[in-house]
Amino acid sequence: MTAIIDHISLYTLRRHSKVFFSFLLVAVILFFPTLASAQVATIDLTAERNFVYQNGVYPEIGEAILPFVVTIANPGTTTIENLEFTVALTAGASLGNVDSECIESEDSIIVLTCTIDELKANTSKIIDFFVDGPNSLGVGQGFEVIITSNDATVLEPGVVEATLADGERRIRGSNLFVHLVRNIDIDIDRNNVPDLDEAIINLPASTPIDELLARQAVVDVLFIYTPAAFQYLGAKLGSRVANILTTSNQIFRENNVAIKLNSVGIEQIPYTINDSVILDTFDALQEKTDPAFDELDNLIISSGGDLVVMMHALDTSITPQCGWATLNATGRQGDFQALHHRGRLVIALNVGPDCLGVLNLAGAFASNMGIAPSREEYPNGGTFSYSSGYGVSNRFITLGAGIGTQEFGSALALNRFSDPQGLCLSIACGVDRSDIAFGADAIHSLNKTRHLVSAITASVFNVEPSAIEDKISILDYGYDLDVVQTTVESGALVNEFTEIDVRITNNSSATLSDIDLLFAHVNAGSLVEEAQYYEVSSSLCTILGNALSVTGLVVGDAIQKFGTLNCSIDRIAPGQFLDFSYRIQIDATPPVLNTEAYYHELVTVNTIPQLESLVCIPVFMTFVDASAGSTVCSTVQSLPLTFLPQQGQPVLDEVATVTGTQLSIPYIRLDNGSLISAEFKITNFGEVRFELLSYQTLDSSLSPIVEAFFTDTGLLSLFNILVGGINYDIQVTLMPDSNPVTLGSLNIVALGSSL
Repeated sequence: MTAIIDHISLYTLRRHSKVFFSFLLVAVILFFPTLASAQVATIDLTAERNFVYQNGVYPEIGEAILPFVVTIANPGTTTIENLEFTVALTAGASLGNVDSECIESEDSIIVLTCTIDELKANTSKIIDFFVDGPNSLGVGQGFEVIITSNDATVLEPGVVEATLADGERRIRGSNLFVHLVRNIDIDIDRNNVPDLDEAIINLPASTPIDELLARQAVVDVLFIYTPAAFQYLGAKLGSRVANILTTSNQIFRENNVAIKLNSVGIEQIPYTINDSVILDTFDALQEKTDPAFDELDNLIISSGGDLVVMMHALDTSITPQCGWATLNATGRQGDFQALHHRGRLVIALNVGPDCLGVLNLAGAFASNMGIAPSREEYPNGGTFSYSSGYGVSNRFITLGAGIGTQEFGSALALNRFSDPQGLCLSIACGVDRSDIAFGADAIHSLNKTRHLVSAITASVFNVEPSAIEDKISILDYGYDLDVVQTTVESGALVNEFTEIDVRITNNSSATLSDIDLLFAHVNAGSLVEEAQYYEVSSSLCTILGNALSVTGLVVGDAIQKFGTLNCSIDRIAPGQFLDFSYRIQIDATPPVLNTEAYYHELVTVNTIPQLESLVCIPVFMTFVDASAGSTVCSTVQSLPLTFLPQQGQPVLDEVATVTGTQLSIPYIRLDNGSLISAEFKITNFGEVRFELLSYQTLDSSLSPIVEAFFTDTGLLSLFNILVGGINYDIQVTLMPDSNPVTLGSLNIVALGSSL
């Protein structure tokens, strides 16, 4: 497991699995003592995979029968007589084709007692049987198969063993667990829409197939919060929920994942343990060990929640992690049965002072839906083998993969899910799902299971996907939101309040929603997390203390408090602006530059620093010093900033490349100065065109060696592209009203000649 890095919205994922041990099964193991090393006969128990389908009533489906093979080998030089072994299985499993050497008995467990009358030297014998999935529903989620013997050594997997991690589904050992799952791909009417999905969607039979295939799934989220979370966030608790949903929905939408998250309630629970780490909170939530969760199941059913997010506030330095989330349905082939998963898709989130920047839960929600962080950390993947995040060391990582871990070094974190069909910084975003060992295709996995997840808990009030607004939040530099701060006075006195005006302007063409503003300090060009005394009266803002116990002072219609200033904007339309002001008390602590005192502050929007918001004010010890004035801010404002809004540093010498029918352009400078990376599919239906597949917004302050340019007239200019051994300059024009975005009318110029 990889812990969340401080103040970064990346969730450690914790595998959730429930092993079906019974007392009698353990007793069977203990009954047979450990074998002496002098014995030479060996027993090898294998099965071709670790799951069997429970709904294989149709012959064409297959995989409803799982064979088990027991290979008994005598590598010695003498005959072995009356060799015995026992196979114990969970009660409820239905066996077939049991060889005559075995006697089957059943009480609380199923036991096969097998005897090999004679096994000649240097020979082997095979005993086999199968488990019938459709007739084994009584075992629940799955069953164990345990083999023991006094007369032979049961082989265990070696250091190098064929598994999912190296391309083989076969399982082997003395104690195997096999999942009993539904085949979620069964499609009896052969319309390419699985029968389970059709039953959940429940649209008329006349509904066009394309509409069924594209149908979005509404996944309901129940938010619960503790008294500590309410005391700390107060009126901003609802804003935090809205921000989480808007951000996550936008990421799903931009990654072509047909899921919309819908809040079905924000309920308080009486959880009062405030002196432990968030992992303890997560464990209590997952296992419902605290009385505070006694009514949680009722809350889930009465609200229709498929997922649960618990918000709890922990004090400064209580825990370095900001949250934990379950990894569900591991190895279960996407079968999110309500019986086994209701109340199990949970996230515990610390909303205290150390985690104010945690707003993006898309990776955590994906974990709930069976996406493992990476194949490096989870070699067998998530719910499918390919249900995994992906990364390339020191280049990029997708949502859910570990930031700063040994596997990926200083990789750039992207708001992308793994997808072998897309490009991330000119590299494939994943690995084809047919690759059992390394496949990584989170987008396919999420889309494949979306309706099953949406049906974990019956909806109390059914919501059509179209009823959930496609809100746009600030997740990168793709939308132009200007944040400008202006000092009211020309200077500030130490330990006195000074006023700063703020204007937020939406210069983009889209309405922006659920914007979270945090005011941070800058010291010598770097962001500094340093609490100060603020005073604010705007209804947009609140002051979140640097500790849970910090209380505020009412001054007229304003609040004074020591902590971090946090403001929320529900919605701001194109061209609209909002004004408010705040006051800050500047003490004698740094920032200090060249012995001259100054105060330097910046605003982050959804954790993204807004460079235009930098404000500087000189700070004086006395009014006598102030009367002399200061030029320090003219020096400070010209300093380069050492922080970057994204983690890691992209390679700036990359150029556009063509691979087959895919065109990757690592850097395109847009007319408004923003910077993106984009991938296009090259089509040729009478005319060569570029069809946009995906894009990623980058830090606009980067200075790549080679940039493409896209103007407001729709002209894209590419330079020095190598195709077939020749370098070309290409201009291509946006086709009006094209969907997906398509560019045509190519003008191609080769070096030295015109084509």
